[in-house]
Amino acid sequence: MTSRPVNSSPGGYGGEEIVRKIGIDPKRDNPSRLMSECIVSATPGLVQMLIDAGADPNCGEGERHPMHALIHNFQRSIESEWGSRSPDSALKCIEIAARAGGRWRPTDLAHRRWFRTALGRTSFRSAIGWLTRLVDCGAIEQPFSAEIMRTPKMKSLLMTAAPGAVRLRELAEIKPRLSRASRALR
Repeated sequence: MTSRPVNSSPGGYGGEEIVRKIGIDPKRDNPSRLMSECIVSATPGLVQMLIDAGADPNCGEGERHPMHALIHNFQRSIESEWGSRSPDSALKCIEIAARAGGRWRPTDLAHRRWFRTALGRTSFRSAIGWLTRLVDCGAIEQPFSAEIMRTPKMKSLLMTAAPGAVRLRELAEIKPRLSRASRALR
């Protein structure tokens, strides 16, 4: 039996088990490219295997960037029309890639807008929790997280009493509006 390169999207149903059986050979396979193709169904185990095999979570550009693929997978997991994907599993994939140095720095305004829209459609507690995890693991750095949080919808999320909202407001350098009574005391 000859070995063939693993060159299709490795996630899929049972994909992690298949990749474990076949194995990832950096001489034969391109782990970074495989990670960027995990857009549909990345699993934490698969992302870790790819990192261990030498995947660079920052290689590629645009939609071929592994971190873009992982963020896209997360976005789809929180959008109900895409079925029953787990946001927690998608976030674990991002956290694994971020520990290996992966950073999401989208240059396309449409990707930023889609990300904000997806978060804005969820409960404020979920959105704050997910943003906190993305910032804490380093997947989204401060200048970009501040930019994401500057829209009116995102600011309204950050003005809630959800755990983590105050810290995210501080990172985004958003000052809460004072009530009339508080302004009168100044």
